[in-house]
Amino acid sequence: PRHDIDDEIIGSLSGFLADTGTCDIVCIDDRYLNRHGLITDKNVRNVPITCTLDLISYLEAQGLIDIANKRATLHRLREAGFALVPVDPDELEQLLRVTLFDQDNQLIESPELRAIRQLLMRIRSLDMIQCPLEAPYLTRLRLACILTIRRLWQDDNVPVDRTVTLTNWVWVNVVPSPIDWERTAHDSIPVREKYVRHLTPLFSPLGRLEPTRYKAFLQWIEHAVLEPLLPANDSVIDDLAKQLKIEIGQLVERLSDGNRQSSDR
Repeated sequence: PRHDIDDEIIGSLSGFLADTGTCDIVCIDDRYLNRHGLITDKNVRNVPITCTLDLISYLEAQGLIDIANKRATLHRLREAGFALVPVDPDELEQLLRVTLFDQDNQLIESPELRAIRQLLMRIRSLDMIQCPLEAPYLTRLRLACILTIRRLWQDDNVPVDRTVTLTNWVWVNVVPSPIDWERTAHDSIPVREKYVRHLTPLFSPLGRLEPTRYKAFLQWIEHAVLEPLLPANDSVIDDLAKQLKIEIGQLVERLSDGNRQSSDR
């Protein structure tokens, strides 16, 4: 949805507030307005509010557009300056898998990847996210990025050097670090705790990887994720280690319970 409210939107909104006529729904592409479920006109007639993203999801669910058309439409919305357009893991992974590389093995951004990167740069630079109200957008984006990174490393068909390049691009340009959004956060959670939560899913077990590939993954984590913390934030690594110890213990307990239940049958 659009970040600003221009004269055209205000004029249309005034018309709907006066009389919604025979409208069954009202589509408003403004995040300050479409967070409300209904619009009520002067005749006290309530009409549901929707937005373009809702319509796209509806058309897809009804089989009226396919996944390719949906993603092309989302790309056009990003290019047009719409904010908070979702990025799902399947879309991000597909874009990365078909991307091209130059002779130095550097990623050549497609128009779609560039639009995603610029979208995130724009909403960061404008302090656009309202936390905690719009924090779920960041959470979904973070999980989409982590899932994409994990899928790339789990695929032996993607060469290690290109996996590193793709992973770096996602980590630097798309993954929403809590530090980037702290200025607009209105909660009592320490940023240090947020950052530990931010990193923890990245360290979840990947399953069986070929030894060389697993070694390269660990090297990427050390270089891209942990080393930047060492100069002034090594305590975050300690907190991360403690959290991972807790999660590993919980995982072992769940596996043990599962094995006991299987043996009891």
